[in-house]
Amino acid sequence: MRGRLNSLRRSLDLADLGFVYGLLCALSLVLINPWGTPRGEIWTDPKVYAFIALTLLTWGVLLVQLGLATFRRLRRQPAPPFRVPASWGWAVLLWGAFLASGLLTAYYSPIKAREALMANNEMGDGWLYWAWVAAFTLGNALLLRRFPQLFRGQLYGFLSASVLMGMAVVVQTIDWRLDFTATMGQEFRTPNPRTPNQLRSIIYEGQMPIGLASHRGHAAFVMAAAAVLTLLSLLRGWLRGRAAWPLYVFFLLGVYLTSTRGAQLAFGAGMIYLLVRFWRVGGARRTVLLAFVPLALGVAGLVGALAVGVPSVTRSLPPIGKLLKNPDAFLSMRPGYWHIAVSGVRERPLLGWGYNGFGLAFAYVNDFQNRFATYLAWNEGEPVPLKTLLGADHYVFRYVGEDDTLYRGRVMSNKAHNLFLDTAVSVGLLGLGVYLLLLGVFLTATVRGEGWGLEAVLVVYLVYGLTWFESAQFSHLAWWGLSVGLAWQRLPQALPQRHPLEHATVNG
Repeated sequence: MRGRLNSLRRSLDLADLGFVYGLLCALSLVLINPWGTPRGEIWTDPKVYAFIALTLLTWGVLLVQLGLATFRRLRRQPAPPFRVPASWGWAVLLWGAFLASGLLTAYYSPIKAREALMANNEMGDGWLYWAWVAAFTLGNALLLRRFPQLFRGQLYGFLSASVLMGMAVVVQTIDWRLDFTATMGQEFRTPNPRTPNQLRSIIYEGQMPIGLASHRGHAAFVMAAAAVLTLLSLLRGWLRGRAAWPLYVFFLLGVYLTSTRGAQLAFGAGMIYLLVRFWRVGGARRTVLLAFVPLALGVAGLVGALAVGVPSVTRSLPPIGKLLKNPDAFLSMRPGYWHIAVSGVRERPLLGWGYNGFGLAFAYVNDFQNRFATYLAWNEGEPVPLKTLLGADHYVFRYVGEDDTLYRGRVMSNKAHNLFLDTAVSVGLLGLGVYLLLLGVFLTATVRGEGWGLEAVLVVYLVYGLTWFESAQFSHLAWWGLSVGLAWQRLPQALPQRHPLEHATVNG
């Protein structure tokens, strides 16, 4: 029995467990189902299933460890010491409060409770998804506290997935019809010549390159976060220079090719944060400054190419004249989304409307007499005015028209394209407050602990969230970084007075 016990204990320290973690981390960002329909079944569900498997594996390992420790204590054998991170209890309480606020929102929402709890098919970030995120972040913090060597497998998994995402982005930049689905290359033609080019998978040309996600905006965040994470890994000694520099330059290319201005801004914010964070560390400061060289060369090359008339392969900025007449064009009309979200928050400030609440609130807070009439049902070329609103979900709203006939209108969007407004309109100011406290606990632990620097991924996430939103296709990447920070926490008074980079390779 003792031999089997020792064999099982040693098996949990083997590199193959790190490989499994790396594989699941990678699949949680890039796994797709080419034969699925609609978008959620192709791009979102497979990633969520991989993330669930990652979470279950984590808690399975923890339960095995608990069982082994209990068995050893019963046999009066020494067990390895294990200390729960100091902030872990607060994280549990705040995650519980956030999920409880979501349940309250669903119960009191004017929308059906099921609709208020469930996720939009493509976004996937409903109550259940956030419950899995909570389980993963809490479990991974305990796991890496006990097995810090598994961090390397997780890191390599996410970076490998980012490489695959970047390769797909490059291919799709060459031919936008390559969506890697069973109907790849097949365009969907409509009689209306003004309809944008569209694939059978319901991907529009303007949404390309999507990489291995359902929109270029999702791929753009992965590229931006991966670039910052790669540079951080070089600074902390988690990657060698001969691997980190080519990866960094490749991810820079991916950020450019996805042609998403918000992601480019978020990447810049992450780089500036790293420069400030490592400024007082001589060798690290030089490395960060060197990282700006390929960025500057790339910008100079683009400016030069445009000057001599070389056409750009990505989306260009709107003309100056258009921006002067309509500044919203630079933000792709997002201020209109934000106005609707604010109206939704004012209508239900405390508890919100339910997950992906922007779409749920859309029909309740808008006046369809003007610009939003296009989202009503149409009859003989004219929108049918709304008389009585009957209900809404993530896709349509039902109403009685002025002719006393039942109709269905279209929901404009399920997202306000702002992380904070989306959270407020979904789970109310109460849920937003708890969420911010939760981020604060994890951020504080990361900044003060052995995982310092990983908060740069959160900087990218939050800055990108100013013009984008959370999605089950990528949001867990930011929470993974925070879970590592919670795992390697140290209390401020316990910080040894040593050179800050002496801790860099603690898990490398």
